[in-house]
Amino acid sequence: MNLPAEIIEAIISYLKSLAVSNHAQLFREILVKPTTGIPPLSDVIPGEAHLQWIMTHSTLQGLKPIIDGYRQVSAWSHMTTSHPIPPDEEFAKFASYYDQTYQDWDESPQSWTSLFTRHGQKGIEDRLLEYWKTTNHPATTHQPFLPVQDAYTQHYIETRLLPMFRMTLLTKTSELEATAYGKSWEAWQKIQQWQQQEQINSASTRLCGTWRWVVHNHQNHGDRKMTVTFSPPDQSSPSQIAPSAIEIHGDTVYLKWTFPQGVQEDSLLLSNNDSHLEGTFKNSLGPHGSISGKRLSTCQP
Repeated sequence: MNLPAEIIEAIISYLKSLAVSNHAQLFREILVKPTTGIPPLSDVIPGEAHLQWIMTHSTLQGLKPIIDGYRQVSAWSHMTTSHPIPPDEEFAKFASYYDQTYQDWDESPQSWTSLFTRHGQKGIEDRLLEYWKTTNHPATTHQPFLPVQDAYTQHYIETRLLPMFRMTLLTKTSELEATAYGKSWEAWQKIQQWQQQEQINSASTRLCGTWRWVVHNHQNHGDRKMTVTFSPPDQSSPSQIAPSAIEIHGDTVYLKWTFPQGVQEDSLLLSNNDSHLEGTFKNSLGPHGSISGKRLSTCQP
């Protein structure tokens, strides 16, 4: 089909948005599960070429940071191993130090999220060494990563940071899913409106011309003869009201006329090489009956 450029663009936008919405939904379904581990990225996303095609859409480029964040969280979830916490109160002090020192959980420069985005697992683990350097705990006199230090670090990551990173990623994923869904719906409506207009234009072209109608009203058994002109799709009728809706399915014609006092609907059938038009009408004010039409002339090309 020789589609207009803006409709081709709308179709591509619809397909891209739908793909992003589906990917985001899959991420969201994984992240809301209570399990600690999540599938590796290779099991979730499509090929690189597909991703590049999707992210050429400016409003859908939020998929890339979500993929990067998912890759980090997934890799870290599989690498993290649990360690027993010593039966003392030191971990509470350890956790309190970081809870009080780094209270920002958003994307401010010093937040955990920003640190994780910029430096990954290494940046987080380096920060979690600060406690041992700023306190007089006996562990500071030994080499780094003693069992107690490693246990505290991993437990804080498992119980504080990874759940927070997953929740942050889930929020972004839900926002992107909503954006992508909105874009796909917007593109779909544009495609549908164009298709409906094309149907109207096609129907108008087929009916285009001047007709002699005989309308019989069953209420008073009176006949009324009239001349009806259907103009080309890009023009308006010169001296009469135009139908507010025109639909043609095969040889079946549906016309809807909207007047200040009400509406009238015509159900008609084209025959004899589109030279005759016959059927019935029903008016919202009560009149109803039959229509018999004969084409007098066609529109000039």
